[in-house]
Amino acid sequence: MTPYFAALTCINIITLVMLIIDFIGNTIITPFQKGNLVATCIMILFICISEVFATILDGADVKYRFYHILVNFVGFSFVPGIYYTLMRAMFPKKNKFFNIFLAIWIAFDIFMLVCLFTGTEHGIIYVDKNNNYSRGKEFFFFIIVYSFGTICFFFENLYISLRFWKRTNIMLIIDFLFILFATFVQIIFPGIQVSWTCIIISITMYYLYFESLYQQMDTQTYLLNYTSLKTWKKHQKKTVLIVVAELDNYSKLKINYSRDQINTILETIAKLFHSYYKKYGRCYRIGSEEFCVVIPSTGIDIETLNKEFFIDIVKYNFETADMPLISIGYSEMTPYTDIAQALSLADAKKRIFIKERLKFLY
Repeated sequence: MTPYFAALTCINIITLVMLIIDFIGNTIITPFQKGNLVATCIMILFICISEVFATILDGADVKYRFYHILVNFVGFSFVPGIYYTLMRAMFPKKNKFFNIFLAIWIAFDIFMLVCLFTGTEHGIIYVDKNNNYSRGKEFFFFIIVYSFGTICFFFENLYISLRFWKRTNIMLIIDFLFILFATFVQIIFPGIQVSWTCIIISITMYYLYFESLYQQMDTQTYLLNYTSLKTWKKHQKKTVLIVVAELDNYSKLKINYSRDQINTILETIAKLFHSYYKKYGRCYRIGSEEFCVVIPSTGIDIETLNKEFFIDIVKYNFETADMPLISIGYSEMTPYTDIAQALSLADAKKRIFIKERLKFLY
């Protein structure tokens, strides 16, 4: 083991320990997200340590061959899981794709384990009878699985960022290209051994990026929060339209339904609201039962737009039990209008809307 490799490994381990401490102390992300981020770091920690032992055991006495195989298996088996746990941490909502990725990870580990302990060269890695390590004839399978995880993680990041926050994604693209570059360098020049340092840097960048986004969003509905609206207001330069939708009889809902049922109703309304208004502007959750969209253009037929959304909600209510109706209001907001004043004007429109909304159904 060269001094260069030893120093790089020490840097990686110390950085990972600091990240774990920071993840545990974070008060913004949920315990579920913390657990997955910590699991990611622990897996990389095991990989870094296993690489040290693999380097020491490579070419050593044949009596250590079993341990050489074991540490190599540990090192490679965790690699696909890194992007699985990262996706679970960054995108905690349940997704069928996660199960597919988990199945690929398990299949990869089983295939590698069988090839290693049967002594065949047709595997991911190979340790011969003289205890010398080499890449197996199917090493390309490892590259495919790793690249698949990297690409899926990148596009999931890009999709979520574009869908909910509409902010620049150049950092995500640069980070992705950085990881690709590090991966190809490691494949072509294995002796450089910088891949895990680059991955740790990449994870840190992703974490900082998403931490800043989580400060601006409502983690239940994945809409921007009221704090984000106030931040946007400080930089407002043009007159905009704001549309506010509010659930009816929310206080009664809290009495008649369980917390889980109320959460499901809120998440469903938020999803419908976002899917309808996202093409017009940024969507916010500005209260327990209140949602808002800021529309840059004031030339839209907002009355018709709101009626069509209300009709869609009613149609959905006929298909789904226990869904409340909504009231919708709107107002113009100039750069000099206070948010509270604009919302108050929208509330006045909501009262008119409630009186007239049944007419929209005929």
